[in-house]
Amino acid sequence: MALSVLLEDKRSIGAGDIPRSVTDLTLFHCDLNSFAVFNELPELESLRLICCKTPEQLELASPTLRRLEVNFSTVTSVVESAHLQLSSLRMFGLPLDEQSRSALQSFKIRIIEMSPEGEWKLARSLWERGARACFGGIPGLATVIVRPGAAGPAQRFAILRSYKLGTEPPTDTEALLGRGYFESSLSIDGIDRFRCTWETGNRDDALRWLEASSLSEDDRTCVRKVIERFSTKRFYRAYPEGLDLVERAQKTKIPAKLRSFFTTVLQSVGTPLRSWRACLDGYDRDYLGRGSRAWHYIGTVGYMNSDSKELLEPTSVYCVGERIFEQGSGEQSSLAMSHHESEDAIYEFRDMDLFDDRRRGQLNPRLYAVFRSWASLLSHVVEIDNP
Repeated sequence: MALSVLLEDKRSIGAGDIPRSVTDLTLFHCDLNSFAVFNELPELESLRLICCKTPEQLELASPTLRRLEVNFSTVTSVVESAHLQLSSLRMFGLPLDEQSRSALQSFKIRIIEMSPEGEWKLARSLWERGARACFGGIPGLATVIVRPGAAGPAQRFAILRSYKLGTEPPTDTEALLGRGYFESSLSIDGIDRFRCTWETGNRDDALRWLEASSLSEDDRTCVRKVIERFSTKRFYRAYPEGLDLVERAQKTKIPAKLRSFFTTVLQSVGTPLRSWRACLDGYDRDYLGRGSRAWHYIGTVGYMNSDSKELLEPTSVYCVGERIFEQGSGEQSSLAMSHHESEDAIYEFRDMDLFDDRRRGQLNPRLYAVFRSWASLLSHVVEIDNP
């Protein structure tokens, strides 16, 4: 039986702190003196080190470990071990030295995900200047600066409000606060801001997720089409806690049927972002006469402003798409999905109609069913634009 363990705010980790039968282990803002303790766990398959103060050289030799995630921790170099048989490695917000970052690309690991180059360069710059802080962002979330480790005066993080590459990086708390940051505690804010809340796979993984789902045969055909169309891309499905984070940020609920689709079948293609750019080649029913291909943001888009939320939320619909406006392309429109379990359709509405309805006091906005289901919408995705 799988055993998951979360250790939080520990000043030292020894063999006695971890059950030997653990299969999934997470350490959050802990102090770790040695990685050797993990090599003695005979059933360990998944390990996450999040915002931890660790030895600078990461060296593991656990033969059972398959998934490793190290984010916002004090790891600066990585040693490849012949004993490791990892299938996935994630590293965000680490001050890795240049040699280790380059070497990761040659590791025999099926899926490697890490900070983009610009974020990594600043993370390394901060470290070399003595800040002893980690910098970066989980895709789709705020960029942060973290002082890793167990609770104490320095054990905090700062959320970055604005940053331009090439500007002088801050090196201490006072500089952070003077550069448009606000500061909080790891203990208060929780782990979800600092870990990856999605599963990554290739074409075969996505097909396996699909075949294990309870979708109708028509919807399976639609999803299979988008998987085969982008067969060389990575595919992502959400962990429930990632969608919980979206709901807290948007102060609303995602339709249960869409949540289930994102967590069991597919959340996005080519990017882990929960709202991603996709070009649709048309609609199942083109009520508004769009006709031609058009780019949209699709996914957990949410309400574009307080006016749309005030009018749409009482009618039990949630925004799942937004047409990307281009000069001369016509009126702006959005896509929405009902919260009612009995309704699968994706609706389109004109944004100006929404504001007109609000001004006239009309309680039921004008919505047009343009896709049979979310799966049907995906079958119309013919191009994706990943950041």
